[in-house]
Amino acid sequence: MTRGVLDEPVIEHDERVVHARALSSFSRMVDHERFIQLASAEIQRRGIPTAALVCTVNDGANWIQAFIDTHRRDTIRILDFPQALEHVSLAGQTVYGRQSNEFQAWLGHQRRELKAGSPAMVIEAVRALTFVAFDRNDPEAAQHLLQKQWEDLKRRQTMMDDARFQALGDPIGSGAGESANKLVVERRPKGAGMQWANAHVDPMLALTTAIASRRWPEVFPAIRAHCRAARRTKYGKTYSIADSKLHRVAERQGWRCPICQDHLFNEERIHIHHEQHVADGGTDAEANLTLVHAECHKHIHGGYASPRCRGLEPCDG
Repeated sequence: MTRGVLDEPVIEHDERVVHARALSSFSRMVDHERFIQLASAEIQRRGIPTAALVCTVNDGANWIQAFIDTHRRDTIRILDFPQALEHVSLAGQTVYGRQSNEFQAWLGHQRRELKAGSPAMVIEAVRALTFVAFDRNDPEAAQHLLQKQWEDLKRRQTMMDDARFQALGDPIGSGAGESANKLVVERRPKGAGMQWANAHVDPMLALTTAIASRRWPEVFPAIRAHCRAARRTKYGKTYSIADSKLHRVAERQGWRCPICQDHLFNEERIHIHHEQHVADGGTDAEANLTLVHAECHKHIHGGYASPRCRGLEPCDG
């Protein structure tokens, strides 16, 4: 889902086009019902419910219409011009063949009619092909395909009034959405050789949408705070909760790692070290616990993982 503010139409290559600015995107790997719910925050943030006028360019899918009905029912719904033309093209190819001059001439006429004329005329032209196909003894599958394309276009006729949409200054193509899909969804999660666990896709999409929407300075403090809070949590206990056992241990240590003497909460992972090992009868009593950085914990048990610990003698532990 991509949102933006429309600029005034301009003429490019002898055609009227509309550009959008202040673009932002939202993407998640969920079913459409869950997506409709999750997108609510972004819809509210962009002020869509209170905007004077909203239009959407989409492919006509039923779930997208349900999305629009949920968030802004009076939205002007526009069928993406390339999508509409693809339906028309498939019908023409079925009758004339993809490479024939007859098909190219027919499609060119329908393209002009669709963009600047009447969608009803285009839909009627597709319906007329069913009779041509019948006269030419096309197989039953071709008849079924033609019928389906005609029904799809007929159902979306009100979304295909491109001449009126352009006169109102509305876009008729979803170029911004297609671009955002490549930038947000395909560049990183679908890159060559990349394999993602399902649980990691949404966090990555959240990061890429924040960057693509130029909201990184806004969202990074919240991400950093969340990560810091997560690092202060172990076994469901939070170090920052006043008067908790782990909070008292950290306070006793002056909020520093006793091995490297760096601040305990410097964004490194934190381990709980038992002064008397559990295997030797040590308990989780407060006096037996010490909070250390994960790398420093390795030093305690005889390793030299942290560069800051390499000058220290191994501990017996």
